[in-house]
Amino acid sequence: MARERIASISLSCDVLAWLLGRGLSQADIARMLGVSQGYISLVKSRERALTLDHLSALADELKLPLGAMMLQVSPPPAQMNAETARLFDVTEKLIRKADLAAAAIQKSLDASAAKKG
Repeated sequence: MARERIASISLSCDVLAWLLGRGLSQADIARMLGVSQGYISLVKSRERALTLDHLSALADELKLPLGAMMLQVSPPPAQMNAETARLFDVTEKLIRKADLAAAAIQKSLDASAAKKG
């Protein structure tokens, strides 16, 4: 059986805060993930964490590439030195390229499946 990939509690809370800030309720988030409102409450109170599959499902529901969602959830600090700013910039560019690559791969897979079907 495959091991579940768990996001950090801190990231999970940041994602929930971001979603709640966008006007979604805990019930909305629970429905999007197919989990109970109680589970979302446990995540919010830092007793549980979301899985990477949950994060991917949320991005899909929001029609956002996962990397783009993570960039919105975890913006860079307001104040940072030049080297840290450069690293954030490079990281953002890599994430956006990874999102584009993932979309291209998915499009190719979908096209192959359509030809076989």
